[in-house]
Amino acid sequence: MIRFYGKKYDVSHIIFRIGVLYGPGQHGGMFIPSIVEKLLSGSEFAMTGGEQVRDFVYIADLLDAMRRTVGRRDLNGLFNVGTGSAPTMKQVALMVEELAHHAEQLVPRLCLHSAGRQPGCRLEVGA
Repeated sequence: MIRFYGKKYDVSHIIFRIGVLYGPGQHGGMFIPSIVEKLLSGSEFAMTGGEQVRDFVYIADLLDAMRRTVGRRDLNGLFNVGTGSAPTMKQVALMVEELAHHAEQLVPRLCLHSAGRQPGCRLEVGA
């Protein structure tokens, strides 16, 4: 609908298709905060075999992508916001479990961005 409106009325528009978003302050039923909560409380985290793949995007990287694109009249259309890396859910769970042995590393940290379009925060750093 947005694309139709933009084309019909010659209006610049940007649509973001975002991977799995994560970062500080996230809670509830999302995968990473759920597993962190369970591991830190000493509880088991029940999950499937974990073969599904997901592209996890750190919130600061999404905001960076938005800052770079919103308001630009030369850009129109749909943009995928992702890291280009899609680990399995099992890989992410094992990484978080490894970090849980060093609980101080699970505290959200500010991830600095590079000047390019590469993600500013690797999953193992932002978790």
